[in-house]
Amino acid sequence: LVQYPFNRKSSSETIVPNQTLLIFRVDHALLDALSAMELFRVVFQSPFAIPNPVLNGKIFSVWHKIILWISLPYVLSKALPILLHGRILGKRDPSKGWVYGATKMIPVDMIKGIKQKHSVGFHSVMRSIVNGGICRVLEKQKKLTPDNITTLSTFGTPDHTLGTTNHMKFAVDELPLKSSSSLGRLLATDAALKRSGGGMSSFASLYLCWATSMLPSAICSQFHKAMYYLGPSYILTVMPCTTTREFIDNMEIVDGYCLATLSLPIGMFVTVGGINNTQRINVSASPCILGTNDAPLTDLTTEFLQELEELASLNDC
Repeated sequence: LVQYPFNRKSSSETIVPNQTLLIFRVDHALLDALSAMELFRVVFQSPFAIPNPVLNGKIFSVWHKIILWISLPYVLSKALPILLHGRILGKRDPSKGWVYGATKMIPVDMIKGIKQKHSVGFHSVMRSIVNGGICRVLEKQKKLTPDNITTLSTFGTPDHTLGTTNHMKFAVDELPLKSSSSLGRLLATDAALKRSGGGMSSFASLYLCWATSMLPSAICSQFHKAMYYLGPSYILTVMPCTTTREFIDNMEIVDGYCLATLSLPIGMFVTVGGINNTQRINVSASPCILGTNDAPLTDLTTEFLQELEELASLNDC
């Protein structure tokens, strides 16, 4: 599907005879992933029950909101030194489209076991797995593997307004890449995310998203392209998986994939999501981002699972 030449002016597309794929497009400036679940509930008439986001919950007073608005220039200036470090992964090549890879389904209980054993966040486990996989691939290719990698991480908000809205917070940060052990990377990642996810910068980003969404699409697009011209290396977002079995017309949905691509210069978008208490790591990337052909993308998803299994084995000790 990533490579299929869709007709962007059509609301539906015939991929194979007698089968139709329904496509709907919406500007991400107006709709985030949690809000999209509201659309799924209506379209598919299925509960799509997902845990409410509770990471770093805060209740904002009017005065606090004013401070966050005023702090927007500071937020942008704080991210600039990180972006100036550049990206260690390839930049997006608009002329080559995207390649896609995905892991097998991962039981949420497996991730929660690691989380509880080491007293870290769920998001920290997933981000450490992704960076561990990237590190493994770079080392196998005998490429320079720095201690840290620049990322853009999104975080859930406990007071999400739902409906059709863009209500998310994010942080541009450097997270551990090279480490002497998988556990060391996990603990360092958790400490870094607690600083960035709970700080003023990530909350002020809520208002940055809202402010840019008020601009015309052409201006909004150019603003984000300029902002992320030098970095980060990739974007990662972790969506809560559903806790229910899902059905459409009395047929059960047994699997799900999340696909996200960008018009930004960033060359890779990692999306974690799933249904019925399972998660899957999905990767959309510009071809050759990790090598000279598309094979390393398959290697990457394999290494994600290797990193996960190594952390899980520590959990059994």
